[in-house]
Amino acid sequence: MPQREKRQYRLWTILLVAVPCLVLSVIYCFSQYQAVRQDAAQLVQQLVEAQRRLIDHWVQERFWTVKELSESEAVRSLDLARMEQAFGIKQKYDVNYDSLSFIDNDGVFRKSTLQGGIRFPSALGRPYFEKAMAGEDFISEVVLGRNSGRLIINFSSPVRDQAGQIR
Repeated sequence: MPQREKRQYRLWTILLVAVPCLVLSVIYCFSQYQAVRQDAAQLVQQLVEAQRRLIDHWVQERFWTVKELSESEAVRSLDLARMEQAFGIKQKYDVNYDSLSFIDNDGVFRKSTLQGGIRFPSALGRPYFEKAMAGEDFISEVVLGRNSGRLIINFSSPVRDQAGQIR
C-alpha cells in the first residue's frame, strides 16, 4: 500500500472512530454534569424547605407563647403586678424574646420587660396594635424595633375579658 493511501486510511480511521468517540464522550460528560447539577439543586431545595419549616415552627412556638400570655388570668384581669411577675418569669426562661409588653386600649405600653425602657410609649397606628384592637392575632416580618433598635418580629394577640370583649 502506497504511503499516501496509508495516510488517507489513518485519517479516515481517525475520523470514523476517534471523532464519534470524542463526541460520545462529550455528550456523556455533559449529561453527567447536568445530572450532578440537578442533584445539587434538589439538595439545596430540600435544605431550603427544611429551613423554612424550622423557621415556621419557631415562629409558631413564639406566637403560641404570646397567645398563652394574652389568655392568662394575670393579663385578662389587668392585674399589673401579676402581669409583671408572669412576664418576668416568661422572659427569664425564654430567651427568644427581646421583650414582652402589655399595651392598653389607648395604645399605651402599661407593662414591659424591655430593659432599656419604652422610648415610644404609644403603639397607636402600629400594625400589631391595630390588629389586636380588631380582634386579630398578628405576626410581623422582621422589622427594626422602635424601642429596642434591634431587628425583631412583633407578635400580638388581643386580650379579652371573661365576656369576650377586648381589654
